[in-house]
Amino acid sequence: MARGTLVGMRASLLLLLGTSACFKAVPLAPTELDALARFLFVEYDTEQTQTLLDGVTNLHDLHATQGSEEGWSGALSPLDGEAFTAVGRDANLDTEWLKGVYELVPQGGCSPLDLAAIYAHPDQNTLFDGQYDAYDRDYTSNPDCFFDGSCDEATWVAHITDTFVLKQGTYDFEVQMRRFDATELAPGGAVTGDVVVVRSWMPEAAKIGADEQTDGGTFFDQSYTIETFSTLDSGQALHFYGLWNSGGLKGLDPDADVWEAQYVQGVQEWNDRLDALCGPERTLWE
Repeated sequence: MARGTLVGMRASLLLLLGTSACFKAVPLAPTELDALARFLFVEYDTEQTQTLLDGVTNLHDLHATQGSEEGWSGALSPLDGEAFTAVGRDANLDTEWLKGVYELVPQGGCSPLDLAAIYAHPDQNTLFDGQYDAYDRDYTSNPDCFFDGSCDEATWVAHITDTFVLKQGTYDFEVQMRRFDATELAPGGAVTGDVVVVRSWMPEAAKIGADEQTDGGTFFDQSYTIETFSTLDSGQALHFYGLWNSGGLKGLDPDADVWEAQYVQGVQEWNDRLDALCGPERTLWE
């Protein structure tokens, strides 16, 4: 081996040793939907936005190969400790009742930022009439800068009252919504234009009934969502909605098919409502 080649190898090795501590490996986005949903939830806060774009690109590939215009829905595996700690919850939370579902569906008539505007709108009671017994929110960052492009995240806490098996309960929902420009990040890539990613979760169990869960019965103790809005070549917004809920009535079977079935139905009805808000009822939020 020539001396110059050996010196070059030594120099390269020293450079790698000297810089390895400065670089963090970029995690590869899964191509299988179940793992991809968890990946996007865990990686929401990443400083390496390309990681999220890779995940959204894989969603586009899945829609092209397995999805449909009517929507593609199904079950997701429960989240795990890393996902819980990503949003400040205990890594050892019980997952016996935690059921996950998804829908991947084109939303006609709205861009990703249009859908973000629906989510950021303060009057959710009007937009989603009948969805809640009562709804209020506190913004923890000013959403105006999100839409004028001077910041890339909007956050709020929703205060919700709802009815669970004939008992009224209250709970909070933490919501984070971030945006980035796929064209700017990866010119010539498969995904172009604005991409919006939304992550939300319950920071603690709902307080249900007069006993507030002190004697068992009806409960709703965990909920997590991850959503993405991006643009298809058709101009429609591709919406991925992943949801994990833990709730029910003690004494019933946590593995009964009814739980996943009702969660899928709820996600589909939510997305149908988005279609209405993107169409004939658009004036409610613009």
